Amino acid sequence: MAQGAMDADLLAAAFEKRISQRTGQLSPMSLATALLGSEARRALCLALTAYLLGAVLMILAPVSIFFLLSWVEDSDAPVGIGVLAAAGNGLAVLGQCVTYKVFGIRSKHAGLLSQLAVSGTLYRRALGMNSASLSRFKIGELTMLLSSDVENLGGLWSGLVSLAILPFEIAAIICLLWLVVGPATLGALGLAGVSYAASHFGGKAMERCNTERSALSDERLKLLVEVLYGIKVVKANGWVPRFLERIRAISKTESSYALWKKRYFGEVLIYTNEMVDIMSVTVALLAIMVVGIVPTASRMFTMWVIMAVLHGKIFHLPEALREVSTAWTSLRRFAIFFYLADARAHDMLGGVATPGGKQEPEKVSCIDIQDVTFFFPEQSARSALAPGPQVWQEEQLTKVLADVQISLEAGRFYAVTGVVGSGKTSLLLALLGELRASTKGGHQRADTITWAYVPQDPVVFNASVRENVCFGKAFFADWYKVVCEACALDHDLALFPEGDATLIGSRGINISGGQQARVCLARALYSRADVYLLDDPLAKLDVRVSAHVFENAILGLLGGHTRIMVTNSDSVARQSDSAIVVESGKVSVKDPSAAVTTPFLQGLVETSDAKRGSASKQKEALFSEEEETDHDPGAGQSLLGALPPAGGLGFFIRHLAAGIGSPVNLAMYCVIILVEVLVIEAGVYMLVLWTEDPDADEHPHGWYGGIYAAFIVAEVVLAQIKFPFLASITQGAWDSLHDALLKSVLNSSLMWLQAVPVGQVLQRFSGTLGRIEDQVFHRTELLLLQMGFLPTIAITVCIGFPPFVVVVVGIFIVIYLLMRQLGGNKKDVRLAENDLRRASLQHYTETLHGLVLVRAFPGASGWFLHRFDELLNARAASQVELAEDDASVLFRLNLTAAVFYGSACFAIVLGKELFDLKPGFAGFMMANSCFFFHTLSCFSEQAIGLLEVARERESVQLLLRDIPQEAGAHEPAATTSSALTWPAIVGGVACRRPSMPKSRDSNRRSRQTTTNWELNTLRPSIGGAGAGGQGCQKHLDTTNKQINKQHCK
Repeated sequence: MAQGAMDADLLAAAFEKRISQRTGQLSPMSLATALLGSEARRALCLALTAYLLGAVLMILAPVSIFFLLSWVEDSDAPVGIGVLAAAGNGLAVLGQCVTYKVFGIRSKHAGLLSQLAVSGTLYRRALGMNSASLSRFKIGELTMLLSSDVENLGGLWSGLVSLAILPFEIAAIICLLWLVVGPATLGALGLAGVSYAASHFGGKAMERCNTERSALSDERLKLLVEVLYGIKVVKANGWVPRFLERIRAISKTESSYALWKKRYFGEVLIYTNEMVDIMSVTVALLAIMVVGIVPTASRMFTMWVIMAVLHGKIFHLPEALREVSTAWTSLRRFAIFFYLADARAHDMLGGVATPGGKQEPEKVSCIDIQDVTFFFPEQSARSALAPGPQVWQEEQLTKVLADVQISLEAGRFYAVTGVVGSGKTSLLLALLGELRASTKGGHQRADTITWAYVPQDPVVFNASVRENVCFGKAFFADWYKVVCEACALDHDLALFPEGDATLIGSRGINISGGQQARVCLARALYSRADVYLLDDPLAKLDVRVSAHVFENAILGLLGGHTRIMVTNSDSVARQSDSAIVVESGKVSVKDPSAAVTTPFLQGLVETSDAKRGSASKQKEALFSEEEETDHDPGAGQSLLGALPPAGGLGFFIRHLAAGIGSPVNLAMYCVIILVEVLVIEAGVYMLVLWTEDPDADEHPHGWYGGIYAAFIVAEVVLAQIKFPFLASITQGAWDSLHDALLKSVLNSSLMWLQAVPVGQVLQRFSGTLGRIEDQVFHRTELLLLQMGFLPTIAITVCIGFPPFVVVVVGIFIVIYLLMRQLGGNKKDVRLAENDLRRASLQHYTETLHGLVLVRAFPGASGWFLHRFDELLNARAASQVELAEDDASVLFRLNLTAAVFYGSACFAIVLGKELFDLKPGFAGFMMANSCFFFHTLSCFSEQAIGLLEVARERESVQLLLRDIPQEAGAHEPAATTSSALTWPAIVGGVACRRPSMPKSRDSNRRSRQTTTNWELNTLRPSIGGAGAGGQGCQKHLDTTNKQINKQHCK
C-alpha cells in the first residue's frame, strides 16, 4: 500500500476538486462516484475480482461433492476419480479462503479511503462556515456526520459489490439445485419466499418497538442532561435519589420494549435462518417423494450442501442491502451539507474589501459602515440535513442591528456600551463577517487588516497552555513572556504541574473561569493583530487582576492598536477614545462622557462588578486550594484515557453473568441449545437411514419424511422457547450495567462532574450502552449455537471414520490458539485506534464550538486543519494494521476449517477403500464437514463483532473504576443494590471510591466553600447589601430547611 494513499489532505483535496466540478445540488450517486479516486478504484477492482473468483469456486464445491459421493456409490469406479474429486473439493474451499481474504482487505481499504476523503472535506467545509451558515445546522447534527455517518461509509463498497454479484450467485445456485433434484427445487424456493414474507412482518413489529423505545430513550437522556447540567442544585438539595428513581422508572419501561424487540428479532431469525435452511430441505424432500426421484446419497446430501450455501447467500443479501442503504442515507446527508455549506453569502461584511490606498495610517478609516442592517438566520423548524435544499429568504432572518452607521479609525480605543441584550456581541460578530448584511447601503474595510477576537465566554482548546496562547503561530520566547506577564498568567504558570506545557481543555486539568479568560486574552495579544475585538474580557476577573490586565495589556501592550471592547464598566468607558453605544439594535459613536450611565445605574453596575469580582476571587481560591492539596494532571482524562486490554472471549460469560436473575434461566437456555443441536444432527442422520435402508420396499417414503419433519418441527419449537431466556439474560445484563453507570455518575464528586464534559458522559449512555445492547443479543445467540455445533459435528465425523479423531484434536488445538490470538493480538494498536477515534471527534466538536475564534485568527485554521489531518492519518494507519491483522487471523481460521473439510474428503476416499464406507455415511460426513466450514467462518465473524463490543464494555468498566465517589453519597455505588455485584465478577474490579490524599474534613471544607461561593453569587440577584443581604441569607437558609424537611418526609 502506498504511503501517500492514506493521506487525508491529498484525498480531501482530490475529493473536493471532483465535487466542485459538479453543478447544482449533489446527489448520493454523484458523491459515490467522486469518492472513487485512483487508489479507491484500484482497491475496488481487486475486491470485485476476488469476489467473482470466490463465487465461481463456491459453485464448484457442491459439484465436487456430487462427483465424490457418486464415486462412493459406484463400487467399480477407480480410486483416481475419488482422489481427484476430493482434491478438487479441497482446492475449491482453499481458494475461497484466499479470495475472501483479499476481498475483505481490499473492500476495507476502499472504505477507509472514502472515510478519509469525506472526513477531511467535512472538516474543511466546516472551517469555511461562519456563524450565519453554521446556524442552519445543530451541533449534534454536525457531530453525527463525523461520528456516525462517516463510519457508515466503511461498508459501502463491500455492500455494493455483494449486491452486484449476489443475485447472479443465487440464480446459479438455484440452477445447480435444479440439476440435482429437478422440480423439487420449486417447493424449497416457495417456502423461502413465505419465510421472508413472515420475517417482513416481524421486522415491522421491530420498527414499532424501536420507535416507541426511542421516544423513551430520548426522555431518559433528556432528563439525565437536565440533572447533569443542574447537578450542583441536585446535590445541594439531596435530590439524587429522586432523580435516580425517575430515570430508573423510564429505563424499566424501556427495558420492557427492548424485551419485545428481542422477541421479534428472534422470530425474524427463525424465519430467515431455520425456515430457509432446514425446513426448505424438508419441503424439498417431500417434493422428491411426490415426484418420485430416487433418494441416493449423492443427490440428497448434495442438495443439503447446496441449500446451506443458498441459505448463506440469501441470508447475506439483506445484510448487504442494509449496509448500502445505511451508507446511501449518510451520503444523502453529506450531499445536503456540502450543498448548504458551499452556498457562500455574498453579502457578508468580510466579502467586500477596499484597499486603504497610500493614505497615512492614522488617517485611514479602518472600518466604514453606512446604512447596513445585519441579520441572523432563524433556526429552521426541521432538520437542515433533511432532503431538499433550504432557501434562506430575508423574511426568515432575524434583524439584529438596524441601519448601522459608524466610521472607525485605526489606532483608537473604542468602548462598546449598552444594556444587556442590546446587541453588543452581535456588533463584534458583524465586524468579523459572521452575520448576514443587507444588500442596500455600503460597508468597507482595509483588506490588509488582521483580527484578534476574545469571546465573552472564554474558549480553551484541548492543548497545552502554550499552544492555546500561540494558536498556530511561531513561538517567540521573549514576546510570549511579556504577554503572559501583562495578562497576569506568570503566577498561574508557575503553579501548573508542567508549566505552560500543562494540558488544559476537556482532556486536561480543570482551570478556573478567570484563568480561561486570561488565556483567551493572551491569545489575542500574542497574535499581534491590527484590530482587537474584546467582548467584555474583564468580566470574569476580580478587581485586582482586572486592574492589572487593563493597565498592562489593554492600555499597555495594545496601545496604538485599534481596540473595540465591550464593557459594562463606566470607569473603562471613560478611558476610551470613543464610545460605541448600542441601544435597541441601533449603533452610534459618541464621546465617552456621553456614554456614561446614570448615577443610579452606575452605582448598581459598580456594586455588581465588586460582588462579581469577590465571587470570582472565592471561586479561584477554591480551585487554588484543590490544586495545592489534590492536584492530579490526569484528572478529566478518564473518559479519553487509554482503555485497559479487552477481556477476550470470556467477556460473554462475565457480561451475561450480570444479567442472570436465576441460574435456572441459564441452565434452561444451555439445555435447549444442546437439545436443538442434537435434534438437527438427528434429522440429518435420518437422511443416512433413508439412503441406506436395506428394507426400503417395506418402508414407504412417508415414513422417513414424517420422522425428519418431526425433528425439524421440534427444532423450530425449541428455537421459539429459547429466545425469551436469552432476551431476559441479555437485557438483565444491560440493565445492570446501565444502573451501575447511572449511580456512579450521579453519586460522583462535584469536581469530577465539572471537569468532564457532559457530552462525553452522555456518549457513554447513548452510544456505548446502545451499541452493547444492539449487538450482544443476536451475536451471542449465533455464537453459542455455533459453539454447540462445532464439537457435535466433529464427534459425528469421528463416529463415521474413527481415525479422523487425530485430525479433529489438532484442528481444535489450532482453533483455540487462533481465538486467543484474535482476542489478545494488537492490544496496543486497538487501544490507540479507539483513542484516536474519540480524539478526532472531540477535536472536530471543539472546533465547531470555537469556530469564530478559529476563523478570526490568521493561521489558526491551518493549524487546526493540520492537527485534524494528523489524527485522521494516525487512525487510518491503525485501522489498516488492524484490518490486515484481523483478516490474517480469520484467514488462518478459515484455512483450518478448509483443512478439516479437505481431510474429511480424503477420509471418505480412505474409508471406502479400507473400511467399505457406505455412501450414506460418506454423505453424512461430507455434509457435516461443509457445515463445519461455514459454521467456523460465521463463528469467527461473530467473535470479532463481540470482541468489539467487549472493548466498549471494558471502557465502561474503566469509567466505573475511575469515577471518584462522593463521601457520604445518598446511594454509594460500591455497596448498594445487587445490580452492582457484577464488577466483582468482571475481572474483580469493583465500583469503589479510589483512595484520595485528602481527608474527609478537607472534602467537607471544599464542599462548604463551594456552597458559600454559590450563595455569594446568588445574593446580588435577590437583594442588596447590608440588612437586605442578611435577609436574603435568612431566606435562603429557611428555603433550604423546608426543602430538606420535605425530602426527609
